[in-house]
Amino acid sequence: MFELFEQLSRHDKFLHEIRSAASYRPIHERGDEGWIGRFADDGGQVIISGDSKMRARKHELIALCTRLNLR
Repeated sequence: MFELFEQLSRHDKFLHEIRSAASYRPIHERGDEGWIGRFADDGGQVIISGDSKMRARKHELIALCTRLNLR
């Protein structure tokens, strides 16, 4: 999925930068809270994930809502 969006972002009318979560997550780190925080601190606003249960896990939902100002 990342590769598809990265290719779309190369179009000259695409106004957003696409970055992989891997660029925010050290290999040794587990869980999503850490990289979500770093992503938000870097100005990230949208997460496209194949993890359909991300919002069902309380600790991940809290990280998403508090760091990305979601409601």
